[in-house]
Amino acid sequence: MTSDDFSGDLSKVQEYIDGLAKVHDAIEYTPFVAARSRCNNANHHAYRKYGGRGISFCFDTFAEFLLAVGRRPSKEYTLDRINNDGNYEKGNVRWATKQQQSRNQSTNQLLTFNGQIKTIAEWSECLGLKYITIWARLKKGWSTERCLTKEPWDRCVMREYNGQLMNLAQIAKLADVSHGALWHRVKAGQSVEFAIAQIRARKVG
Repeated sequence: MTSDDFSGDLSKVQEYIDGLAKVHDAIEYTPFVAARSRCNNANHHAYRKYGGRGISFCFDTFAEFLLAVGRRPSKEYTLDRINNDGNYEKGNVRWATKQQQSRNQSTNQLLTFNGQIKTIAEWSECLGLKYITIWARLKKGWSTERCLTKEPWDRCVMREYNGQLMNLAQIAKLADVSHGALWHRVKAGQSVEFAIAQIRARKVG
């Protein structure tokens, strides 16, 4: 469920709260307090991963929080940030299952760069970088900027082909051969000309 539960109406949120014997009885209240503490309490055991790295909790009241995230479907759902590097704020919070959170933290990880938020797959398509290249760089602890701006080996290393200096991607396109096949052969020590000849021979064979 989302903030649509209350149709953006704060009075409906307040009506829900008023209907509780105690505000603490709301199943949304514990996640609200826990997230706020992770961001604001330097003594919290998880502060280093949240407030300590600049994650902010942007809701002043429980009512504001509910208006943004909506009713919690059940206790099986926990509070999740859609962008793991973003704040607890409207548009970036939701109730999610452990499975959804797992996907969000791995293959669908969101990266913020130049003011834009995209998944690894989207950045891969947008920048022409292989998904596995970005993923491996993140695993090594590289910053988002370095992950997305450092040119891959085959773009940095120039080779002469037909009297011109080009990177492997350009050569593969000009020679009409598989970029991946050319990359592996040159990486293994073959000359560009020999590698292209072998790739073409395999095509004919």
